[in-house]
Amino acid sequence: MPLTYENFSRLLHWTPADLLLLKNLCSPPEARAETCHAFLRSFAIDDADRETRALMPFFLHQNSQVDFDSAVTSWAKDIFRQVMGDNSRRTAAVLPLIRAFNQAAVPVLLLKGLALGHVYYQGFALRAMGDVDIAAPADCFDAGLQIARTAGAQQGKTALHSVDFTVGRNVALDFHCTVFKENYGRTGQEKVLWEKARPIDFHGAAALILCPEHLLIGTLINAFTDIIYGMSGKTRLKKWLVDVAVILQQKPAFDLELFVHECYRFRLMPQIICLLRAYQTALGNRFGVWTVDDIVRRLENEQAYNQARLKLFAKLGASRQSPARLAIRDKYWEYLYLSDRPAGSLAGFRTFIYKKHRAENFGQYVWAAGSKAIARLKSKHVK
Repeated sequence: MPLTYENFSRLLHWTPADLLLLKNLCSPPEARAETCHAFLRSFAIDDADRETRALMPFFLHQNSQVDFDSAVTSWAKDIFRQVMGDNSRRTAAVLPLIRAFNQAAVPVLLLKGLALGHVYYQGFALRAMGDVDIAAPADCFDAGLQIARTAGAQQGKTALHSVDFTVGRNVALDFHCTVFKENYGRTGQEKVLWEKARPIDFHGAAALILCPEHLLIGTLINAFTDIIYGMSGKTRLKKWLVDVAVILQQKPAFDLELFVHECYRFRLMPQIICLLRAYQTALGNRFGVWTVDDIVRRLENEQAYNQARLKLFAKLGASRQSPARLAIRDKYWEYLYLSDRPAGSLAGFRTFIYKKHRAENFGQYVWAAGSKAIARLKSKHVK
């Protein structure tokens, strides 16, 4: 059977017990007793995979008012104590490094479990972490590397999007140069992530977390990457679904326009649609105050719009496109989207570039390479 948006969830190998657990963790309080007992009837401790074990602390929290089997209770409490100890050790190891960033005036962004556990879950041990993920802005990344080395962190492997360190007592730290894994080589696009990030107090240190819309996208795209690169073959990935549900519980009326626009701007529409359909399979159509169907419809509309623009620009001669021409193409897409016009004026486009992107030196592209390209586009192709 060919893979489609609708059957993407088959890559996750969920069992009936997995789906009942997810339903229980994300159900309203009045429905938890029923969903808890339904899960336990189909569950065997010996069949628990790594992600099921990681969700047990949250399961205890969500079902604290429900009486259930003592063997499961004892097993889940042991996991809770282990996660509490691991999270305490990881937080104690990374905190001096974050304070060193503060002293050097380098912004630091908490990612993944570190951000979710501190802000969105209602307890320190409710969200298990495999490692610690932080990021610094692209123009501060080299300074951040030096700060980490000076603070005693032991550098390990270097990936396209991050550098591995070991801090404290063998705590794994991923120091990211890009926030989204899908954004390799396009760090300039992530400036808006930092502009919209929220400041928080992290145990006495200053840090940032992504706004809810960007955090939703980041959670979904991380899950997609894990699925595609084979982690779902080792474990039945489902922690990301609970992360999304917890974010939506705190921010049900998230900014859908921003969410859709950022999926468009980062070219992530197909990946996000795959994960939204998998979410729909597990937890239903409701997605905050919106529905999965509505969001997918919006994303597919944007994707069609994007593909139409791609065909138009391809007519300009893809084989002859210089870096300047490619920069013009991307910025013209953005201009058309933000101005909500079928084809903005050349003068308006120049003004947009000058005001919004002069720090990136895009103005020279407009005057040196852009005039002829945009004029041809307007006169021959854009209707």
